[in-house]
Amino acid sequence: PLARAIEYLHTSSLIFDDLPAQDNAPLRRGQPTLHMPIDSDRKDIPASLAEGRAQLVAVEFIAYAIQSVTDDLTRENFPH
Repeated sequence: PLARAIEYLHTSSLIFDDLPAQDNAPLRRGQPTLHMPIDSDRKDIPASLAEGRAQLVAVEFIAYAIQSVTDDLTRENFPH
């Protein structure tokens, strides 16, 4: 999950970098950038969604880690 969160953050940073407010790149790796076909003032929405997804995955990872630690402590302190 953590690697996935990092990948989402990286993707969102690339999308933000291509926006008109940054370098307004028409291509990335030979393909049209994500914002080019969007005829809107909200060209940042795909990047914002990727960033939000990264945050969600990171929270899921933290919750999993806390649950794992809690389970271990419970097994150690309250054996069956």
